[in-house]
Amino acid sequence: MLVPLLAAAAALLLAVLYRRLHYMRFQQYAHFPQHAPSLLLGHLGVVDAFIRKEPPRGHADVAFTAMHEALGRPAVLLVDLRPVSSCMVIVCSHEVAEQVLRPTDRWPHTPPRGPEFWESMKPLTGPTSILAAHGEQWRALRKRFNPGFAPQHLVTLLPAILDKVSLCLGQLDTHARAGEDFSLQHMATNLTLDITGRVVLDFDMDAQTAAPTPFMRDFRALVETYTSDHLDIPWWCTPRTQLRRRQLSKRIWTTLRAMVRARHADAHGLRDIKTLTPELVDAMYELARTPRALAAVRAELDELFGADATPAAVRDRLLAPGGDELVHRIAYTFAVLKETLWLWPPESTMRMTRPGDGWAVRDPGTGEMLNLDGLLVYQLVPII
Repeated sequence: MLVPLLAAAAALLLAVLYRRLHYMRFQQYAHFPQHAPSLLLGHLGVVDAFIRKEPPRGHADVAFTAMHEALGRPAVLLVDLRPVSSCMVIVCSHEVAEQVLRPTDRWPHTPPRGPEFWESMKPLTGPTSILAAHGEQWRALRKRFNPGFAPQHLVTLLPAILDKVSLCLGQLDTHARAGEDFSLQHMATNLTLDITGRVVLDFDMDAQTAAPTPFMRDFRALVETYTSDHLDIPWWCTPRTQLRRRQLSKRIWTTLRAMVRARHADAHGLRDIKTLTPELVDAMYELARTPRALAAVRAELDELFGADATPAAVRDRLLAPGGDELVHRIAYTFAVLKETLWLWPPESTMRMTRPGDGWAVRDPGTGEMLNLDGLLVYQLVPII
């Protein structure tokens, strides 16, 4: 008697679970533009298929862009990543993006950033990063950072920045003379880390040398655990990676605390923290494919510094009296950097609200109202 009852209960449970899963995959968000989902995997298989079509180690955003193109470029794109992650709506239209960022009574500073992504980033950013802050907390932190971005302060950092840039230029010249291939992305990253270490902690990371500091080696290894991932997936899917991140993060933060204490003990103090991430790779790519712009940049710099000026000569002119005024005359080159940032936005933004918040946007193509409550909303800026 017990066995038939258990069998009946199991069959009933399976039927309920099937109906629930069928609703989640094929009915709950059926009105959103999307690729055909799988009953068991949602869009995980679709995402994987598009990722495999892209170059190795490519970012998932590249796959999302291809999915968007294949679907006819809708204003939004639903990607069901359950159970690995929350269901996500990718915003692909500036009209929808403006609606998402519009303050409401519930969210006067726009909806909060998606918690899943920032939770996974804690080993790299720390638990109190401004990147994860929201509302008044973000405003207070940003106000604290503002002095570090003041032009008069940035000029005082020119000696340290130019020293590191000169080292990078020397390496570029060496590669050019040898006619060999090299990773510009790797060099740009090392330059950024070298500058950041100098201006933030007054500490040489030696990132551009063959013998970087132990801190630098650990930091690179930690970053690699993120760049090797296609998607931000839960810890239980990649336990070895998560363990590696925690181990590296513990060593890095221990070293950082010791460095900060040493700087205070030397009465140097900690400099204003700033993010120095020049879009060197994208700018050089765009200049290489636009000879007119490249010629204009060269003409401007030749006029200001001389056609035969060495990196050392440029550094001396910038550090001489009146050098800060010279910086403001580099107008066209700065315009190129701004245009590059417009063409190649460095990052996107993810938001999330709770069920019942009444967070909805209008699809500009169909006019239909789309309820975004409880969904991750990913504004994919390169598509927008």
